Amino acid sequence: MTYDTPFLKRMKNYLHVNAFAPDALKDLLSAPQNRQLRDNLKSDFKELLDKKYLHKKQFEELTGHEFESEADYFLFLNEVYQYLFEKGPWPNQT
Repeated sequence: MTYDTPFLKRMKNYLHVNAFAPDALKDLLSAPQNRQLRDNLKSDFKELLDKKYLHKKQFEELTGHEFESEADYFLFLNEVYQYLFEKGPWPNQT
């Protein structure tokens, strides 16, 4: 799988299990000068959640996270979205 879109590259860089960077991404997105980046990433993330175009296996390859099911995977993505854009907690993935 190629990661040629800015959105997928950001997911790989910031959400990889070895990156430990979700706080860095959240800080980056909250900076006033990064409003356009935040809006673009939020829109891209929302599209992923709505259209479900990136399947569990693809995300696992991209980030190293593992999920029992597609439902668990999309729950995780929804919780990441809440964390980044809606002041939710970081997902508690077991």
